[in-house]
Amino acid sequence: MIGDRLEYSEALDLRVYRFCIVSLKQKVAVDIFANPLLHFTAILGVLDPKRRGVPDDTAGRGSSGGGSSSGNSTGPEPGKAVARGVSGLGWCPASKFTQRLAGIMWGGRILMLEHFFEAEPIDGDPNEISVAVIEGFVEQFRYWLADGSHTPFSAIIRMMAYGKGHRRREGGRPRVMWEASGRALRYLGQWVTIEAFQKAARTTLKTAEAAMEELMRGGWAEAREALTLDWVVDTALFEGAGQSFATNEANSWLQLGPQRLAELCWGSLWDARLEKWRQDGVLGWLAKAESLKWLLLASVHVWGGQPGRGPEMMTARYCDTQDMVRNVFVFDGQVMIVTDWDKNWAIRGLSRKVAWFLPNRLGKMMVAYIVWVLPFERFLHAEAGIHGPSQSLHLWLWKDARRGIWGTAELSKELDAVTRGMIGVLLIVSSYRHVAIELGRKICGLVVRQVEVEMAEEDDGAGPGVGAH
Repeated sequence: MIGDRLEYSEALDLRVYRFCIVSLKQKVAVDIFANPLLHFTAILGVLDPKRRGVPDDTAGRGSSGGGSSSGNSTGPEPGKAVARGVSGLGWCPASKFTQRLAGIMWGGRILMLEHFFEAEPIDGDPNEISVAVIEGFVEQFRYWLADGSHTPFSAIIRMMAYGKGHRRREGGRPRVMWEASGRALRYLGQWVTIEAFQKAARTTLKTAEAAMEELMRGGWAEAREALTLDWVVDTALFEGAGQSFATNEANSWLQLGPQRLAELCWGSLWDARLEKWRQDGVLGWLAKAESLKWLLLASVHVWGGQPGRGPEMMTARYCDTQDMVRNVFVFDGQVMIVTDWDKNWAIRGLSRKVAWFLPNRLGKMMVAYIVWVLPFERFLHAEAGIHGPSQSLHLWLWKDARRGIWGTAELSKELDAVTRGMIGVLLIVSSYRHVAIELGRKICGLVVRQVEVEMAEEDDGAGPGVGAH
């Protein structure tokens, strides 16, 4: 047996690896199935009911040309999962075929990654990789792996897109369906009313404001009135590590840093007689600050516009890093959160910028959170000797000492608490996204019509409500 001799096994592995690389690094245009890998993918799409190992949900269906069948299945509907030919062969269901293609894509990318970095030492320090090596990888990626590169990867990507269309038509009932009244929708059979959704959004924002009021010892209402976002000086350009509007001297009128909250909270946190921190008071304030983070996170996700996926929001930074621009800006009197995230980046080789604009009330809270709450939180951790997030994490918006940078699981947990308690439906990041996008189509249309009416009234010189239908 070859497997009994290590040198033979390694030689075989190397030859198989070289064959895979040669199959992957080909340019294909017209006769794409001349490529051995694409020929293999085509065979995966053919279903032979006689072949051993075919899943019961496909092989057990009846055929129209004398092919064998097993089980009690009556076969698919016309035009559905499997189409039979005279020989008894058929097409693999789109749901199965696209899964197999995804597996080939994943394995192929791993092999190509190994190939691209073959010249690099295995035991080298990843932090010492040169810019030239990274640029070479990006160039090779776009030449061989991206959509439109006329390679096996490009062809498989197009097959997956084609199969996705068929997979959607083969699916069962829609995830989201509107009620006839237009006042509610059903998500996977669960009833969600527009009124309950709007109430949950408003309640979350009000609760966050109440938490901010408590943190500032009743001073938030006054601070909110004085905080004019139009006066905040900021730029969307890269300014350097640790820089943002929260460090810009032009915004000194905001009392940047921990001083503002220290003046409001000092009496309850510092024991002047014993000249030491009141540990209970400090721990209580830090616990309330974490509660504010959770509420602010949910509010930003709900009120920021079309909801992003977990990694988009959870990796947001409010300061520039050594080589990356921050995600939070104050632009034209509005807080803008910009993320560089695209789940199709691996397909196109390019990412997209996505921007969310927070409404005024929430935007002011976000600015206060960045310029007052986070600095005072760091100050208390350092001065009171309480363990907090490491210094390397202070640029991120959502983090704590125990979890580090929060992820999708933390966002799902907070959305679950909000939606289960106020809407009566359990919605996490993925399910909330489906519901929010569908509700946005309905609610956004109403807002657009209202704005159009108001603009028409202003043009006609009519007062509010005149001519509205």
